[in-house]
Amino acid sequence: MKTNKTEKIISSLLSFPTIKEAAKNLKMAESTLYNYLKDDEFKIKYNKAKTSMLHQTTGYLQSNMTKATENIVNMISNEEIPPQVRLNASKAVPEYGLKLTENIDILPRIEQLEKLQKVC
Repeated sequence: MKTNKTEKIISSLLSFPTIKEAAKNLKMAESTLYNYLKDDEFKIKYNKAKTSMLHQTTGYLQSNMTKATENIVNMISNEEIPPQVRLNASKAVPEYGLKLTENIDILPRIEQLEKLQKVC
């Protein structure tokens, strides 16, 4: 498997929300992408790239939690902002940040369980 081509495919898969759109971007058939996703070596590289992206995103969100919290506190006391908007904003940023943090914590555990399962 060519590394440069593999990197382009992985990048496209991570950049587009569907296989169809990723295939269109790469100017290749969807079935070709599905075949790549069946390849164990490719899946390892793809999963590492997804995990890395998730780590980076989580780090970014975590680094902005203080700023988001300050904004939320300011919004709560700003009577010009509709109450429902203030409430929704108050929930959104911490909720997503915590979900991503949970995923980061869970992924290594799942990988470890998968390794143990292969050993048995």
